[in-house]
Amino acid sequence: MGTIFGIFQRQGRAADRSRLEAMAAALEARVADRQWLWAHATCALGARLLLRAPGADSEVAPPDHALDHVIACDARIDNRAALIAQFALEDAPQSDSALILALYRSAGRDFVSHLEGAFAFAIFDAKAQTL
Repeated sequence: MGTIFGIFQRQGRAADRSRLEAMAAALEARVADRQWLWAHATCALGARLLLRAPGADSEVAPPDHALDHVIACDARIDNRAALIAQFALEDAPQSDSALILALYRSAGRDFVSHLEGAFAFAIFDAKAQTL
């Protein structure tokens, strides 16, 4: 498995990207094939991913301009097809993180009990200011 990490400021203070970079540096000893960092306003997220798992090569960093929902994720979802059908997702997301984010957008937090596999994730919802 890879590593996800982040900072979330509840009182509306800015998330300090330099602190996120320090976290990433502290995690350099952990094996990772890819790393990304994202920071905006009150939240900053990062991931160090292993690309050996099936489908992991389709994982991409969130765009710097992403402002609605951002996910830091290391996952292997075993019931992808069933989830896509159950939640009536028209376009099958390419990566597991995109699938989890689509499920969150469709059903809110209630989708989590339906996931099967090995996963860790954090979703920042900018509108609700929640992580």
